[in-house]
Amino acid sequence: MCPQYEIDTPQEFAHFLAQACHETDHFATLREYASGRGYEGRVNLGNTQPGDGVRFKGRGIFQTTGRANYMQLGPKKGRHDLFVNNPELLE
Repeated sequence: MCPQYEIDTPQEFAHFLAQACHETDHFATLREYASGRGYEGRVNLGNTQPGDGVRFKGRGIFQTTGRANYMQLGPKKGRHDLFVNNPELLE
């Protein structure tokens, strides 16, 4: 199935697809519909700067949310600040 993500059974694969379907409004969008203002000041998401809530609202098939989570994705693509500086790349 997807061994690199430890998705090894049909049930795990079905769950993966169902979660992606839910988070993307049946694959209609990769950007959260809400403005993101509700995430302002959410230190648990790493949102420590004014505007972080809106800037780092949910994006991608699993709705990555918050400055800290955007920073965690960068090194996987070779640049720590890639998604922090370009959040729309997750869309």
